[in-house]
Amino acid sequence: MIRSVCRVLLLLLFCNSAFSQGVTSGSLEGKVADEASGPVAGASVIAVHLPSGTRYGTFTRADGEFSFPGMRVGGPYKVYVSYIGFEMAVSGEIFISLGSVTRQDFVIGEQATSLASQFVWGDRPGGGTVIESKDIQSLPSISKLVTDYTRLIPQSRGAFFIGQDNRLNALTVDGSMFNNSFGIAGMPGERTGVTPISVEAIEQMGVSIFPFDVRQSNFTGASINIVTKSGTNDFKPS
Repeated sequence: MIRSVCRVLLLLLFCNSAFSQGVTSGSLEGKVADEASGPVAGASVIAVHLPSGTRYGTFTRADGEFSFPGMRVGGPYKVYVSYIGFEMAVSGEIFISLGSVTRQDFVIGEQATSLASQFVWGDRPGGGTVIESKDIQSLPSISKLVTDYTRLIPQSRGAFFIGQDNRLNALTVDGSMFNNSFGIAGMPGERTGVTPISVEAIEQMGVSIFPFDVRQSNFTGASINIVTKSGTNDFKPS
């Protein structure tokens, strides 16, 4: 009997953890092609997060495509493409957006020239918006609550999205569920007027209304994913 109860409790704990995961990263993809012969397979692609020095590396596939899933959001990133017989191609000032796919293509030749930056912001199916740190810093706010920034979403009225009660939203901070379990209020700090997380600590805030991503679930209003800053190698007080 005791073993059965323990198994049920472990199963419930696992299910709760599965529903508490949020999206905390973005992706970068693109294609490397030779201006004379088409796609280049086996080219080395390295993406470097300049503020922290974090490096991501991969090789192009047979069709010349490459991808970096699960990248740290923000930037800027600098991408290096190298291949035997060609000079290195470099592209900088690339920013990764939360829950989105940023695209950067390269065309290389014997002189190793790269096209001007042509990356696509937000391969984001469904209705969604990403609010970046620079937007949060520049927008006026009296209470410094999350609702001061979610009101920028066309489908919202503060914390109410597409006519749904704000208690039906899913709010995650760095992938952990941050909802009010008692249903007293829909957003953290709503009843006290004081936010539990400083807006200066937020790197990006993503709001999805009807995403097709299976990782975003357990809501009928909106999924609000917040990713906090993780620091850089430079000291910058505010």
